[in-house]
Amino acid sequence: MPAGPPTEVRADAVREALEDGALLLVSTPRLAADWRRRLVAASEGVVPTPTVACWSSWLADLAQGLAELPVPYTTLQELQLWERVIMEDMGRGVAGPGLARHASEAYRLMREYRIDAGELAGGGEEAEALARWIAAMRAFTKRDGRMLAADMPALLLPHIGTLLSAPRILLDGFGVPTPMQQALLAALRDQGIRVEAAAGDTPVSPSLTACADAEAECRHVAACIAACIDADPHARLGIVTSGKSYLDVRQALEELGIDDAQAAAAIGGSGAARVVANRIQSRRAVGSCRRRTRM
Repeated sequence: MPAGPPTEVRADAVREALEDGALLLVSTPRLAADWRRRLVAASEGVVPTPTVACWSSWLADLAQGLAELPVPYTTLQELQLWERVIMEDMGRGVAGPGLARHASEAYRLMREYRIDAGELAGGGEEAEALARWIAAMRAFTKRDGRMLAADMPALLLPHIGTLLSAPRILLDGFGVPTPMQQALLAALRDQGIRVEAAAGDTPVSPSLTACADAEAECRHVAACIAACIDADPHARLGIVTSGKSYLDVRQALEELGIDDAQAAAAIGGSGAARVVANRIQSRRAVGSCRRRTRM
């Protein structure tokens, strides 16, 4: 990646760029669907659904077309293999799908940030256990002639510059690319491919608002949510929290009668988001916020 940010392409110019052979790469399937909707809405008449690729799916498609790469395990096969490795190392009572998923995700992050398993040495019991599991997983992949999904980007890296025919790539939703993403994009640039940022929604600068008390704070948050939905009915809303405050928020939502399905719909932008805003504005929501959480 270059030192400065990539050149930004206006949203209204993205469709024209795609028609000229550019590739639009986005970070998540949800963002890909959102871009397709916006591009179709901006077109006149009946048009083919624009091709917008999600990063992970795009890499998988490239890997599938490269005969030199091993075939990846399926998601289920990989999870079962992690479970087996953990059980053989720690015992049947310890292994399970939950721990296997955590180990798989930890390994994926290590590969994305180009952290060698050797760096886990001396990091404590859990880190050293993860290092043993990674070594066992690699032994299985070597034996089976397969690969883990997390290993795919690194194995693609030496070949990626020769796999892409598009002269130009537009990116959206990546924020600060991971070191592995940076390496892959740099390899594409080395082959003369232009990498630019597609201008998405107008960025919002965070701000602080002083509220007199918890009730005023909750009413302020509710008003902001309502205004956001009024301005854009498809706005994506979310609550970011961790630790005990996460449990507090979950309990508050449960008391409001908002289940996981409604919350997921609200994050995606729908009528459920209005339900969330209206309920937060209600006396019951204010009471829950006052007692349990500061949003």
